[in-house]
Amino acid sequence: MPSWEVNFDLHVDTTRPSIITDLAQVHALAAVIRAIPIPPAVQQRLDRLNIVRAVRGTTGIEGTEMSEEEVAQVMASEDAAPIPGPDRERDEQETRNATTLMQHVTQYVRQHPDAPLNEPLILNFHRMLTGGINYPHNEPASYRNRICRKWTDRIQVNRIAAQLSLILICAESAPDR
Repeated sequence: MPSWEVNFDLHVDTTRPSIITDLAQVHALAAVIRAIPIPPAVQQRLDRLNIVRAVRGTTGIEGTEMSEEEVAQVMASEDAAPIPGPDRERDEQETRNATTLMQHVTQYVRQHPDAPLNEPLILNFHRMLTGGINYPHNEPASYRNRICRKWTDRIQVNRIAAQLSLILICAESAPDR
């Protein structure tokens, strides 16, 4: 299996006057932008859209084929009311689980702003995301020990990678901690 060395170190020559000037301008602009108030109604719409898109993206990685509109309908509905149709219960449950996880992570980050992201926490998130869904070769809160393939024989991305994406989106979109 191929492997790559990934390096995220950023090397910037901070001795160049133009870099220092540009950095000062960016810093000043960022401060101004952060101070611009967002009306509560606009903030709620943006938050809702971000959550719908995050849930749609997370469930889409596993093969759920729900539109943003269907995701929004599921998120707004009662747990017992099937939205997309009787043959799409798994899609709906994945959407509900991802929504629950998103809400949980947002609340967790607010309550524990300095808590580390560790393996037990990620496995708990995995349990929340996969609970109540019959995935082949998957046990909630446990790592997969084999490659999972869809009917089209494409290798699926590990659900934990999707969870990490969701966690980062939640952490970044949480209000000031």
